[in-house]
Amino acid sequence: MASKKTTLLLHILSFLSMLSEIVITKANTTNSTNADLNQGWGCIEGERKALLEFKHGLIDPSGHLSSWFGVDCCEWTGVDCNNKTGNVVKVDLNSRLKQNP
Repeated sequence: MASKKTTLLLHILSFLSMLSEIVITKANTTNSTNADLNQGWGCIEGERKALLEFKHGLIDPSGHLSSWFGVDCCEWTGVDCNNKTGNVVKVDLNSRLKQNP
């Protein structure tokens, strides 16, 4: 029987894989002119969808991810974005989970 930690790690690895593909694709298709910068208008749609898919694969009975809804994933608890590009640069689930055991 797979432990909950193993299952969570598999979901995290899957999410990180999807996120890295999005970031690599974005880097390959976007030049770095100011016109292409997000200018703080929220997160990248593909990255928001990847985060929601990741959340959907988790069991969250304590509601740690309850802020994960809406258009701007950069406003979600534990999600940090680059303020110029809107790319997700960090997903920190650990500190949120420690606050509410």
